[in-house]
Amino acid sequence: MNRYQELASQILIFVGGANNIKSVVHCTTRLRFVLKNEEKVADEKLLELPDIVAVMKNFGQYHIVIGGHVVQVYHELLELLGENVVEKPVLGLLNQIIDIITGIFTPLLGLLAGVGILTGMLALFSTMGWLTVGSGTYRLLSVASSSTFIFLPVFLGYTAAKKFKGRPFVGMAIGAAMVHPDIINTTSLFFSQTGSPSYSNQALDTFLGVPIYYIDYSSSVLPVILATWINAKLEHFFAKYLKFSFSDLLIPALCLAITVPMTFIFIGPLSSWIAFGISWLIVSLYQIGPEIAGLLMGGIWQVLVVFGVHWGVVPAMMNNLSVYGYDVLVPLLMPAVFGQAGACLGLFFREKDRKRKGLLGSAAVTAFFGVTEPAVYGFTLPNKRPFLFGCLGGALGGLLVGFYQTKVYSIGFMSLFTLTQIIPEHGIDATVYAALVANLLAALLAGYLSYYFSGQLVQKVSDTRQKSDIEDGVETDHVQAEKRLVQVSRQVSMAQMQQQQVVTDESFQSVFSEIISSPLSGEILPLEESADSIFSMGILGAGIVIIPDSDIVYAPADGEVVSDFNHSHAIGIKTQQGVEVFIHIGIDTAKLEGMHFSAALPKGTPVKRGQQLIHFDHTIISDMGYDLETVVIIRDSAQYGEVICHAQKGDLIEHGATLLTVRSES
Repeated sequence: MNRYQELASQILIFVGGANNIKSVVHCTTRLRFVLKNEEKVADEKLLELPDIVAVMKNFGQYHIVIGGHVVQVYHELLELLGENVVEKPVLGLLNQIIDIITGIFTPLLGLLAGVGILTGMLALFSTMGWLTVGSGTYRLLSVASSSTFIFLPVFLGYTAAKKFKGRPFVGMAIGAAMVHPDIINTTSLFFSQTGSPSYSNQALDTFLGVPIYYIDYSSSVLPVILATWINAKLEHFFAKYLKFSFSDLLIPALCLAITVPMTFIFIGPLSSWIAFGISWLIVSLYQIGPEIAGLLMGGIWQVLVVFGVHWGVVPAMMNNLSVYGYDVLVPLLMPAVFGQAGACLGLFFREKDRKRKGLLGSAAVTAFFGVTEPAVYGFTLPNKRPFLFGCLGGALGGLLVGFYQTKVYSIGFMSLFTLTQIIPEHGIDATVYAALVANLLAALLAGYLSYYFSGQLVQKVSDTRQKSDIEDGVETDHVQAEKRLVQVSRQVSMAQMQQQQVVTDESFQSVFSEIISSPLSGEILPLEESADSIFSMGILGAGIVIIPDSDIVYAPADGEVVSDFNHSHAIGIKTQQGVEVFIHIGIDTAKLEGMHFSAALPKGTPVKRGQQLIHFDHTIISDMGYDLETVVIIRDSAQYGEVICHAQKGDLIEHGATLLTVRSES
């Protein structure tokens, strides 16, 4: 069991279990839960986990800040939840907007930041004379850095379709149509050279008599998102009424035939006008008072980050780049990032404890590279003053950047690398020097104030977080204390789970009694002896372990497939009486990516008891070093009176023999 699996299992326990979760998504540093009952959350237990930076509630969501490992923890959490959680609905208009933006843009953040850094480095190298513009080296690196942004509608078509529960590759096809070479070559410019929207060229073609206004959608954001949303609605509509065998072939054809023309006739022009209006409004306000804009945005940016609503600004940044070729927001916000990093460095130089000093240094470095949550939630915000000092540095730095009207010329997010992206085509000028001075000022001012005016507060928080008591000359390591607390909580959780585990008393009457046959042949082990602690702790439910001696998994009861897995190493069957049986073959066998497993039956397939479900080569898989212990779990077993096992440790069982009985008390 790796660290991410263990952390995910602990989070699942302390948020009240799978049945308490309505939805869960993630952004760059945090898990965002919508819970049924927030009173079930063990806040203190969550904060005791060493990898969790902060826990908070904002806009109807429960945020657990983890940091750079959030994606790995999120995927492990989804493995535990299986089909129990649907990612919707999210309540509240603001919450829904933020949820949509994070869902669409989060998968692309790493790529967008990477190409932005590469673009900035090319600008720096060409300005310094280290690389010749027009050379083969420059051309290939330029293509590598610019292609993602040029074909951004294709990428957004994929992520937006997934977010809207549509077909991702149909979303990509819509985005590809928008940047098709034939469209680009024949486009009638939507914006004039002055940047004003214009239809002066009029329509070049018609579609069934309706005028087509060709627009250059390269690098655009809003048009493809809106088009993909409408297409997802069409897909759901057709899927509801087209039930024949080749409907999966017909639905994409119908959707593309409708959505693509709609995009060029109506959706694209409308959304482009909206996007232009947003960018025009931002730039106009900025031009009225760039210093005031810098002072305000630099001062409040980290407050927006704390509340998790900063995502709403991301589309505006990308729109500015698409419309004008530059963005003014990112340079204004950079000092806010450097301010928190500097405040963290001030605490670093003040701190005497070696372990805490190391954590402060790591958080400061991470903040300079654009991820401020560990610094903010771990150190500056709990101390209050350093956080305010960081905001003050951000505000003054933003004012200076606004005064010189520094711009960023490629997509990116606030970090050290952004300094290479503010270099204009004509080379380094006053706007670049102003940004350098502004960010240095923000970091130094916040660091100086935090160093000299936060000493007592640092020690107070240090005492609380480390829990270091000197007894008989021996210092207790706070990390070991935290681990012991986690271990105790796990033992308590295991005890609670074991009360719901397999029992052998068959002495009472029941409302119903469901017989579960053994899905395969092999040796019996109790569930608590599983090598995978996620199963042994009973997080997913009561059950049994079988060490297989054959290659076939059979249906344990009449029912239908309710969960399938791409790699065919697990399957879920819901019986006719509603009992869900989860069968997982081996430990870490998902890494095989389906190799040596037959294709899984798709969700919704009806099955009969004894029907063959999965073929796997247990000899080869075992020889590859995988443990093939197979768990048979009754999901949500706590709702039943008891789950009775008809075999004991060491027994050999044949497939089809009675394995478990699920009963509900009268």
